[in-house]
Amino acid sequence: MKYFYQIISITIFSFILFSCSDDDDSTVPPISDCPSGNIFLKTQADIENFKTKYENCTILNNDLKISGNDITSLQSLSFLKEIHGDLEIDSNAKLTDLKGLENLKIITGELDISDNALIENLEGLNGLLIVDDLITIAQNPKLENLNGLDNLNAATGGISIEYNNNLSQISGFPSIETIDDFFNISFNNNLTNIQNIDISNFDGDFIVNSNDNLGEISGIKFKQIYGDLIIIDNQNLEAIKNMNVEIIGGVLNLYGSLDITDLSGFENITSIQDNLNITLKNFENIQFLKNLNNIGGLLILEGFQSLDGLQNLTFIDGDLILDTIDSFQGLNNLTSINGSLLISDCTTQDMSGFENLETINGDLSIEESNLSNFNGLDKLGSIPGDLDLQLNPNLTSLDGLETLTSIGTNILISSNDNLMSLDGLNNLNNVSGSYIFVANNSKLSMCNALCDLLNSGTHPDDLTFDHNATGCDSKAELEATCP
Repeated sequence: MKYFYQIISITIFSFILFSCSDDDDSTVPPISDCPSGNIFLKTQADIENFKTKYENCTILNNDLKISGNDITSLQSLSFLKEIHGDLEIDSNAKLTDLKGLENLKIITGELDISDNALIENLEGLNGLLIVDDLITIAQNPKLENLNGLDNLNAATGGISIEYNNNLSQISGFPSIETIDDFFNISFNNNLTNIQNIDISNFDGDFIVNSNDNLGEISGIKFKQIYGDLIIIDNQNLEAIKNMNVEIIGGVLNLYGSLDITDLSGFENITSIQDNLNITLKNFENIQFLKNLNNIGGLLILEGFQSLDGLQNLTFIDGDLILDTIDSFQGLNNLTSINGSLLISDCTTQDMSGFENLETINGDLSIEESNLSNFNGLDKLGSIPGDLDLQLNPNLTSLDGLETLTSIGTNILISSNDNLMSLDGLNNLNNVSGSYIFVANNSKLSMCNALCDLLNSGTHPDDLTFDHNATGCDSKAELEATCP
C-alpha cells in the first residue's frame, strides 16, 4: 500500500509540473531540460513558470504559441536561442513589444506575429537570422515599422505583411540574402512608401496589392525575380523608380493605379518570361520598357497614347491585347504573334505600327474601335483563327488586307455602320471554318471582293449575308455580282 501511494504522489506532481506547457494536458513528458510537446503560453504566469522549469532549454524542438489577454512581457524567454518548429505570437491585447527574444537566432518553422493590439515595432527580434518557413506579420493595428528584423538573413518560406493599418513605411531588410517564396505587401491602408529592399536571391513572387495610400515604390534592388511581379490596386501610387530588376521569371501585372506618372523603375527590364499586363490612364508612351526584348506569354496594354518604347520587341509568345490605345507606333519591329491579336476601344485610324507583322497564330479581332481601314497591316498572309470585325463605327473598307489569302476558321463582320465595301479581301481564297457571317452593316453594298472565294469552293457551306445594303443583303445578291 505504501508503494502505491508513492506512485500516486509522483504522478500527481508530474502532472502539475507540466500542465501549463503542453497542448495535450493528458500527456506527461519525461523530466528533462525541454518539454516534449508543443507549447501554448496563455498567461503571463505561464511565461514565468516556463522560464522556471525550462530555462536550460535553449533549443526548443516544438511549436511555441504565445497568446493571452494578460501577457505583458516576453523578457522571461531570453534563454531561447533556437525554435525547431513554429513561433506564433498572436492575439495579445496588452503586449507592447517583443523584448526578451533577442537571443533567438533560428526558427525552422513559421513566424507568425498577428493581431497584437499594442505592438509598435519588432524590436526584440534583432538577433533573428533564419526563418525556414513563412513569416506572417498581420493585423497589428499599432505597428509603425518593421524595425527589429534588420539582421534577418534568410526567409526561405516567404514574407507576408498584411492589414497593418498604422504601418507607414517598409524599408531595409539589409541582411536578407534569400527568399525562396513570395514577398507579399497587401492591404496596409496607411503605407506610403516601400523602399530600399535588397535581396540577393529572390526565388518567388513580389506582390504589392491594395495599399490605399501607397505613393512610391523605390530602390528594389534584386536583379531577377524568379516568380511574378504583381503591383495592383494601389489607387494612389504615383511612382515606381530606382529598381534594378532585369529579368522577371513569371508575369508582370500593373493595374488599378491610374494616377501613376513615373515608371522609370522598369527601365532595366529586358525579359518577362510569362505574361505582361499593364493598364494605365492616358499614359504618354511605353519608354519605361525600352530595353524589353522578350515576352514569354501574352501582352495586355490599356490606356496609352502610343506604344513607343517597344521597338526591341519582335516576337510575342501569346496573345496581344490592346485596349484604349491612340497609336500603334512602337510595334514597328514586331513580326510574329504566337496567339491572337485583339483590339478594342482604340482611337487610331489605321494599323500603322504593324508594318512588319507577318504571322498571327490565332484570331484577328477588332471591336468598338475608330479604325477606318487596315492600312499598315501589309505583310499578313494568313489568320489561323477567326476574322472578327464588330461595332467599328468608322470602318469604311478593309483596304490593307490585300496580302491575306487564308482564314483558318470563321469570318464575322457585323454592325459596322459605315462599312461600304469588303475590298481588301480580294485575294482571300480559303476559309476553313464553319461559317461566314456578314450582317447588320447598314451601308455595305459591295461584297464582290469575295467572288473568287465563292467561286473557288474552299469556303464553309454556312454563308449568311443579311441586313446589309442592297447588293450584299443576301447570298443570292452577292452571287449575282460575281462573274
